[in-house]
Amino acid sequence: MKKIIGLVLIVLAFAGCKKSSSEDGEYYVKFKVNGQQVEYRKQIMNNNVLLINAGADGFYYATITGMLDTHDGVSSFLNNFIQISVKDTVAVRQGFVYNLQDGVTNNGFNHPRIILTYTDDGGTTYTASMLRSSYPNINILNETQVVFSEINGSYAKGTFTATALKSGSLTETIAITDGEFYLKVSGPQ
Repeated sequence: MKKIIGLVLIVLAFAGCKKSSSEDGEYYVKFKVNGQQVEYRKQIMNNNVLLINAGADGFYYATITGMLDTHDGVSSFLNNFIQISVKDTVAVRQGFVYNLQDGVTNNGFNHPRIILTYTDDGGTTYTASMLRSSYPNINILNETQVVFSEINGSYAKGTFTATALKSGSLTETIAITDGEFYLKVSGPQ
């Protein structure tokens, strides 16, 4: 949880980006939750892909963030928010299929390759971050997949899907399907 909060703070610190020209004039994160369309289209300062080169923990991170603009460019982490953090021992790879359940090992420990947090418009939080291999006696329902189809110094495009658990539950899930993002890139290249 501390890492998620830390990544959120890093996103806020580096994110002061403005809308720039793009193919359709607008960056976005869009997906379906149990079949219902969700879109974060207005470019507010937090909607981006933040790249972080390997630090002391030896990991490279790519964090996809999308949230709803609620009032004049102000957003809230309390609702209408999605963040997907991808972790690897090498820089983000275009075309590589990142799967949550394909943990990434560093210093002898197996870590989730992806951590997803989604908060709906009612403020209910859903997460996908648990590895089955770490909890062999629990029926882990988490699944997440992310593919960066394009990534360069200006923008990143890709797709994602997930099965996420409602906070506090091991059985109540949501299906996130048809996920797409086209976002400004910030952070080291």
